[in-house]
Amino acid sequence: MSLLSGRKAYVALRTDKVYKAVMQGYTETPSTEPNEKLLGFISFKFLLEDDGRIITDTRSAPQGTDILARQLLEQMDNPEALNGIDQEELFKICIKNQTVFDMWVTHRTVDGQTYTNYTFREPAPEPVPQADEEDFE
Repeated sequence: MSLLSGRKAYVALRTDKVYKAVMQGYTETPSTEPNEKLLGFISFKFLLEDDGRIITDTRSAPQGTDILARQLLEQMDNPEALNGIDQEELFKICIKNQTVFDMWVTHRTVDGQTYTNYTFREPAPEPVPQADEEDFE
């Protein structure tokens, strides 16, 4: 049996499109060194309804999970009722209810390396470059 057997190929996700994503689960990886600002990482698995692919969105805990929880909560029906909910409980509700979220893709380049990020809040439009007046002489 080939190592490639059963592997699907997908086109790259676009930054100009909103995707529908359903949280499938998550895996926790605690930090190996004690640090109040970085407790570890959580890898969330989302199913994209558009084409059935699974994406992994890894967030730092607690800062990255705080951002994700807030973004998901904002998209849920009646978020005020869940205001102040424990994050673990929120994520379990999302998985159990198969809540469908709008998801966007962004890219960020750091030190020549480009990273793909997933956000559950519509990104602000990129500013249109302004032409210098000298260009019109």
